[in-house]
Amino acid sequence: MSGTAPFVIKGSLSVTTDSALTGARKGLTDSTEATIFTFDTSTIKSCSINFAGFQTSAQNGSSDKSMFTRIDVVSDGTNVFLTEYGTVATDDEFVTFDASISDGVVSVKATPSGGAATAEMYIESFNT
Repeated sequence: MSGTAPFVIKGSLSVTTDSALTGARKGLTDSTEATIFTFDTSTIKSCSINFAGFQTSAQNGSSDKSMFTRIDVVSDGTNVFLTEYGTVATDDEFVTFDASISDGVVSVKATPSGGAATAEMYIESFNT
């Protein structure tokens, strides 16, 4: 099959400016939890993080392991919920994720294992 498929909308489609997209790069230290994104629940209710992690060998300087995953986080202002899915890794998953809330501020955290890692993230946050 070649060409493009038709894009069909049944009903209505609305595009809003109730979201923001940001990019970030962060170094992660082995076995040390690091906050990768925070948001205040008075202005943001949820976020989706497309996460790419890379671990580099000190011996050759090349990326030995890669991991790509998506993390969705939502909060009601009191509780925070996180799910991770769509994970693809060249080896075992080497980063775990967690989220917490304190005084209405959500912190999304990452903890690498098996060595330091570099994280590249594209984060979309939603205020509704």
